[in-house]
Amino acid sequence: NTILKNNGSAFLKIGQMLEEVGLLPPKELDLSEQVESLLNKIPCHVRNPVEAFLKLFKSSNPSESTQRGMLQIVADFFKWWGDEPIPSIDHKHMEYFFNELKSKNLSHSFIRKYKLYLNKFFKYCLLQKMILTNPCQKIEVPRSAQQLTVCSEDQIKKLTCYIKNPK
Repeated sequence: NTILKNNGSAFLKIGQMLEEVGLLPPKELDLSEQVESLLNKIPCHVRNPVEAFLKLFKSSNPSESTQRGMLQIVADFFKWWGDEPIPSIDHKHMEYFFNELKSKNLSHSFIRKYKLYLNKFFKYCLLQKMILTNPCQKIEVPRSAQQLTVCSEDQIKKLTCYIKNPK
């Protein structure tokens, strides 16, 4: 009990010192701290709708990383969008936003995630009568090209032999 102090145990203090000198990676924030940090990046005029959407989103029991990813995407969008009100976002703005994402050479799946979460957010806004139409509704995002892998004749023979007699 002598090693416990008001600020935690000696082990915690040693861990903090090792983080400070770079011998240990920094401690990750817990989910509530990460959410608060991301919410602070969202302009004040959209924070309440985003918080309400997040509460509804959490009701479907997504993983912590899914919650964090969704909130990061919404925060990124509103950082790009600025201080304009939500009702002024239209399809043309969303096309421009997604074209910017595409120009950054992001993966197709990453861009699709942006579409998925922003579409969910704007559906929520539509249901709450904050907007008249969902600006993401007609946005098309590319699927990643599917690749067909063709085996050589030698590879097929090896595979067939292995299937017949696995070792």
